Amino acid sequence: MNENLEINQIALPPDYVTGLSEMAGNFTYSRLQSNIVPRFSIKVPDSDRNLIYSVMKYFDVGNVYQSGKKNLVFIASSSSDLEKIIDHFDRYHLQGHKADCYKMWRRIVELKKLFRRSDYSKLSELSTALSEITARGQHRKMMTPKQEQP
Repeated sequence: MNENLEINQIALPPDYVTGLSEMAGNFTYSRLQSNIVPRFSIKVPDSDRNLIYSVMKYFDVGNVYQSGKKNLVFIASSSSDLEKIIDHFDRYHLQGHKADCYKMWRRIVELKKLFRRSDYSKLSELSTALSEITARGQHRKMMTPKQEQP
């Protein structure tokens, strides 16, 4: 990533950040040995460089990374970073499928926060449920309106 490019950050309204997250955000986790690490990310094309850095400034957490050749991704994963993410989405609610993902992801974050050594089996159960919810949403995106079931 060329750090010499000028970045013009935009002041983003909270509802805009929620809408952007509804479309381009991801409530997910990674498994590192016997640990599950929750994280939040938003991925955009390189052409939206100012936007993704504005998201980082809005939350005042995380980092922006190059993702492949043509995308940038904002990622927040530390406990303190995720608290700010949760604070935002608890006040500015998601409305679509991502709301279900967020609720399950939030349970993972809360479980990790409550216990220094979280119950891995419970975290694993929640992360599997999150993966299933996410997969259902991705399947729904690929269906045409006629294919979608009520």
